[in-house]
Amino acid sequence: MIIMLEKRLALMVFYDDKNRVLLQDRSNMSKWGEEYGYFGGSIDGNESPSDTVIREIQEELEFKIHKPKYLGKYESIGKPLKDPSIEIKVIQEVFFIKITEKDYQKMVLHEGVDKKWFSISDAKKLNMYPLNSKILDDLKKNI
Repeated sequence: MIIMLEKRLALMVFYDDKNRVLLQDRSNMSKWGEEYGYFGGSIDGNESPSDTVIREIQEELEFKIHKPKYLGKYESIGKPLKDPSIEIKVIQEVFFIKITEKDYQKMVLHEGVDKKWFSISDAKKLNMYPLNSKILDDLKKNI
């Protein structure tokens, strides 16, 4: 028997003036088998997606963001590594914001192994959660 659950996430895609994206090395905390992903996390209760992404970025990177741009809503079905008998409808509310090298230097990583810059084409080759390629295509159209 497969149980269907729902998980709502708010994610941030950081990019720079070279149109590179900043990704989190998630190899020590992977839930879906992904090695890299965006910063962000679960939407709590009645919290708005934008409030969630602002809170999560503060928690994960000690970095304050204001008025991130909304990229879109992405939905998929996933099976977590820990219990593949469960299917989870994953709803990702994705935001994006341009940062400078000075902004990057201010970030203090509290989650994941590392944070790394990738060109969009290189990021699309990484082991990431499904739909991340679509998110990168949409980002490319908006920056």
